[in-house]
Amino acid sequence: MIEEKEVLIRIRRQKSPVENGYLDEFHLKANENSRILDLLEKIREQVDSSLSFRANCGQGSCGSDGMQINGQNRLACQTLLKDIGYPDTVVVRPLPGFKVLKDLVVDMSEMRSENQKVAPFQGCNCKNDKEHKQTPAQQEKIAAAASCIRCGCCQSACPATWEFDKFSGPAPLTLAHRYLFDSRDRLKTERIKQLKNMDLWKCFTIYNCIEVCPREINVTGLISEIKKAEIEGKAET
Repeated sequence: MIEEKEVLIRIRRQKSPVENGYLDEFHLKANENSRILDLLEKIREQVDSSLSFRANCGQGSCGSDGMQINGQNRLACQTLLKDIGYPDTVVVRPLPGFKVLKDLVVDMSEMRSENQKVAPFQGCNCKNDKEHKQTPAQQEKIAAAASCIRCGCCQSACPATWEFDKFSGPAPLTLAHRYLFDSRDRLKTERIKQLKNMDLWKCFTIYNCIEVCPREINVTGLISEIKKAEIEGKAET
């Protein structure tokens, strides 16, 4: 039987976007393999039903439960207590840089609007295009960007996103890479032109995005490839 201990869970609460936040405290029994998501669900089910947070798949695939856990942006469903040192105290806050709607739920509408700038669909010439198969190398080119789950962890951790209103941020640029370097796409010219509206060069390669990405995507590397494509006016696929 796995040994348990009492853990203090401190959660930043905020009843509405216009109210001040405060830290609420809960004492729970947990073991080193307890997930943060399990602890939050236990609090909501057994202690305080008003606690608000997002959580859908619970398997690290949907990206809905991004939050700051002991000072680092993480997915609650992927984070075990032992991953953060099995501490006696866990502090959970909403993702920084986003407007808080309630408790741990943040407003991601602005990031989603930036995602739409990249035209997130495969462009084609529907009258003339035949089936366009990809080689393994071509598929590998977009595999990392395609694995992004839009959790917002990188967006929240990027100081350039906080500082520059016109900078789309690492999450939308990762999505842009996925389509810009897709060998089947027929909108390359339009996509490269659209980069001017994303303030691409405000990315100063600070690498925060890489540190917090739950999928371990080299976001900074992808953005560097986009910068090269804009300079050259083309995307190699």
